[in-house]
Amino acid sequence: MDRMKSIDQYIEETGDWRVTLQKIRRLALSTGMEETMKWGRPVYTHQKKNIVGMAAFKQHAGVWFFQGALLDDPEKRLVNAQEGKTQAMRQWRITDPNDVDEGTLLNYMKEAMRLQEKGRRVATKAKRQEVPPELLTALAESPELETAFKNLRPGQQREYSEYIETAKRAETKSNRIDRITPMIMAGVGLNDKYR
Repeated sequence: MDRMKSIDQYIEETGDWRVTLQKIRRLALSTGMEETMKWGRPVYTHQKKNIVGMAAFKQHAGVWFFQGALLDDPEKRLVNAQEGKTQAMRQWRITDPNDVDEGTLLNYMKEAMRLQEKGRRVATKAKRQEVPPELLTALAESPELETAFKNLRPGQQREYSEYIETAKRAETKSNRIDRITPMIMAGVGLNDKYR
């Protein structure tokens, strides 16, 4: 699904999940959260912080709690949004469009707002990405490239390192290094154009 311009448009184009997302939206708005679009999806904020987001997929609708790891989850509804990648975010997956536990979902939303009001946040561990050997070699061969790489923000360095590391073949890694060298020299991050 392409990025949407409005929440109404997003919900309208979700097919079987339209009614489910309308229920989630109604619940979120009933709490007093503000509604906005971020990353092409509906997000609900409180005190200018992301609290809840929602999206529809082929097999389920998802409600994200940005600090969901802090929530009491007596119903065991929440799962890690991306195991191994997200530390704070939790997702509630709805697999039946007609089965939205509105009372429990509303309670979770209200608890997430209270936690925000108390300033509670998950203490995340910084991701440390080792620079792959192929990139280290390229940096050692060019002092200008090494300086430019060191001048990048840690997140930009991590993106480039992951980009090289995820290539399976040596030839692909070499091609990727050739492709990113001008970007590094220009002080541009790999994914900056998407921000």
